[in-house]
Amino acid sequence: MTTTNAMGDPRPIGGSAALRSLRPWLDGRGPRGAVVWGELGVGRSHLLRSLLPEFDASGWRFDVVVASEAARAVPLGALAHLLPPVDASGHGQRLGLLPLAHEVFRARGASGPYVVVVDDAHLLDDASVTVLQELLRAEVCRLLLTVRSDVDLPAGVDALAHRQENHHVTVEPLNRRATEALATSVLGDRLTAASAASVWERTRGIPLYVTEYLRAARQTDGCVRLDGQWELPRTPVSSPRLARLLVERLDGLTDDERTVVELLAVGEPLPLALLETIVVEDRTLARLETRGILRIETSRRRTAAALSRPLDGDVQRGELPLIRRRAHARQLAAAASAFPARRRGDELRIAVWQLEAGTEISAALALAAGYEALRVSDGLLAARLADAAEAVVPGFEAALIHGQALAAQGRFDDADDRLELAFRRADDDADRAQVAAIRAQLWFFPGGDWQRGVTVLEEALSRNEDPDARVEMEALRALFGSFVGDLDTAMAATLRGQSRQEATPRALVATLVVASLAAVVRGQFHEVAGQLEAARELEPSVRDRLPLARMQMVGTEALASTYSGGPAAGGLPLLRDALRAATGGSDAAGAGYLGAVLIHLSLFAGDVELAESAGRDALVWLEQVDPVAMMGTTLAHLAYAATLAGQVRAAETRLRHLADKGPADDVRAILAVTLTEIRCAAIRGRLVHAQRLAVERSTRLFASHPMWSALIAHEAIRVGVVDGTLVTLLDALAEQTEGELVALFARHGRAVEARDAPGLEVVARQAARLGLRLVAAEASVQAAYRYRRGRDLVGAARSMQRAERHAGGCPGAVMVGLSDQEWLLTPRETQIARMAATGATDRRIAAELTLSTRTVSNHLRKVYRKLQIEGRGGLASVFAPDPSEAEAMERASGQRPRAPLNPGRAQVE
Repeated sequence: MTTTNAMGDPRPIGGSAALRSLRPWLDGRGPRGAVVWGELGVGRSHLLRSLLPEFDASGWRFDVVVASEAARAVPLGALAHLLPPVDASGHGQRLGLLPLAHEVFRARGASGPYVVVVDDAHLLDDASVTVLQELLRAEVCRLLLTVRSDVDLPAGVDALAHRQENHHVTVEPLNRRATEALATSVLGDRLTAASAASVWERTRGIPLYVTEYLRAARQTDGCVRLDGQWELPRTPVSSPRLARLLVERLDGLTDDERTVVELLAVGEPLPLALLETIVVEDRTLARLETRGILRIETSRRRTAAALSRPLDGDVQRGELPLIRRRAHARQLAAAASAFPARRRGDELRIAVWQLEAGTEISAALALAAGYEALRVSDGLLAARLADAAEAVVPGFEAALIHGQALAAQGRFDDADDRLELAFRRADDDADRAQVAAIRAQLWFFPGGDWQRGVTVLEEALSRNEDPDARVEMEALRALFGSFVGDLDTAMAATLRGQSRQEATPRALVATLVVASLAAVVRGQFHEVAGQLEAARELEPSVRDRLPLARMQMVGTEALASTYSGGPAAGGLPLLRDALRAATGGSDAAGAGYLGAVLIHLSLFAGDVELAESAGRDALVWLEQVDPVAMMGTTLAHLAYAATLAGQVRAAETRLRHLADKGPADDVRAILAVTLTEIRCAAIRGRLVHAQRLAVERSTRLFASHPMWSALIAHEAIRVGVVDGTLVTLLDALAEQTEGELVALFARHGRAVEARDAPGLEVVARQAARLGLRLVAAEASVQAAYRYRRGRDLVGAARSMQRAERHAGGCPGAVMVGLSDQEWLLTPRETQIARMAATGATDRRIAAELTLSTRTVSNHLRKVYRKLQIEGRGGLASVFAPDPSEAEAMERASGQRPRAPLNPGRAQVE
């Protein structure tokens, strides 16, 4: 079967890929029958309409038949518009309907090539099917059918569609990127990252569902347009049109099958073993899966069932009468409570079903479920569960959960009031310290009031006598300090915490996590491994109380691997694995944090495409919860990614949007913002401004954050700033930090300052060995310009070719310098010279490029003259690949370099 994506490039449904698949058939080759398959809403009819002009162009006569439920009740109802009315003489009765239809079609096909096109052939009546089968047998016409793949076909239609000699095409749902493109065309503007993810998740790329969902969403109050992007409501969306689509999708189901659909709508995803205890008939589930209504997924050794499209569940829940919905919730709660295989998260499911059913819920279950709701960032649900617990047994934990739930909804003042109540209800200093830490983080991070967060924490410290509680609060105070550049305070606090041998595991883990991050930023990598190893041994015992600790350790390890001079892409697999685990467990905080680190390191490795993709995914999670203030940092890094892609205006727009997204004093955001501003200034030709920024901010971070100071200073060197202060600063940083990375930065600075072309080539080779392909490309371009100034055109061309090879390993990056090669060779001259350097003759080059041998010879003569070399022998020194360099790049990344990018210019207009 031939599979065609409906909108993969993206194009309108039924675009070029489908036409290419059917073109041999349209040209009269192959079988006489063709069938276009696809589920409801995927675009079969749209594809069919796009084919009709092809018939005209090919000189075919065609008739279009549209089958329907109404016409199915009448013999030959679908074909009635093509048949003559029965006249008064009774001619139709004498011949009979079937012979009459056959005679009509034979006459229509007698004058030339003839096609009968049948849309929704699964709705044909038996008599129409019989006529079409006879027409094919008699070779009267060619037949093109569209058929739903997610329904049971009547026997006649099944036989007609599955004829062995038919040509088959399947229209698949859209991929994620094409879904976003369709949404943009419907709305007129792009969706936010979170909304785009929601549309994809709910519709699974079915175009009709995408369109109807967006139309329904536009009618709700929660749909807003901000900064040229649409933000869709987070609550489920339905409409009469979507409800009708669901009715059509579920047509033909038995009562038992409909019950399963309703159960899944109320409780999806459901463990398959649990669902099987409720559903007696095994064939019920199998048939729903066959029809594509139910999907079975296995994750973490648990197999679960869910509706294939979450939007079906949203609509079904909205259509269910309250009494029936409560009955299903009661049934699910009872089955789950009796189910022996209980796992983390099951308490939340049972509690939710009991709330839905209106049955009594115990305080212990409500509290356990409330903590789980907070873990998955569902503030509204956590608040409901806290209220349920409060109604049974008012206490400290109910107020604590409710306060955190309000904070997750962005209601910071209400949350603070509820947390103060929890503080008053606390029985000991440990509980009071926990509340103080939560309040402090509430204001310091998502609340954006840094001073208030510090004040809350310091007031609690002054009144708390519990030594373990004090260690934990001091660790948090150290974390606060690390974000505003006060790493000395951070290190002092962590050393005090680690010196207490009797400290609790939670206190030790908190201090070790902060200490390891501080050591990375200071460039003291020999300390990091031991701190992380100690923290990992203790982390499993405190995971519920420090849910982000494990993610922070993964991020720190990845940063240490890169900053110490290991392969720049070496930490990416570690982050990806941890990110998959976080998203698989609906850990929004962990996913947002790891996504932000992944963006930073992928940009470090020069992979702009990965950074942009990771950035969109991270924002989806960070918009749900931002416990470590990563939103501003993530947006800042995405602005930097835009500069590397040559999109200066987009970068500057993203910088303007940062004001409301993250505290301005966050050192991590300052790093990315500074890198962005330096590169934007350089692309716009404002090197003096870039120089001032680099000197001022790298000097500010020199003592507190040496690694980030080095990154800022080196960014200016990369874009061509020549400044002795920056070179001196990088030399000093190389002395006080471990590893070879900052030493490479310092060597780069000295080579730029000395205008040392061979030295820049050495920098490029070392950067390539470390996986810093974009740095290698930039250093090679700088070497090429130095060679050019010295009138060494061979050296300039050689360096420029190396720059192209390095840039080829940087997906999405635009090397502005590469677009200026025309002072040396034109693209055609470069192409021919490369082929000639490999030993290809003029004749062979001419044949492959469809040129004359004289044209090839003329181009080569120009190359020799421009490079001032003698014949083909000199080409090898310029264009032959450097095996050691390619090997170093492959070793650093674990994969072969990608094809070179097409040179481009930055978009500064």
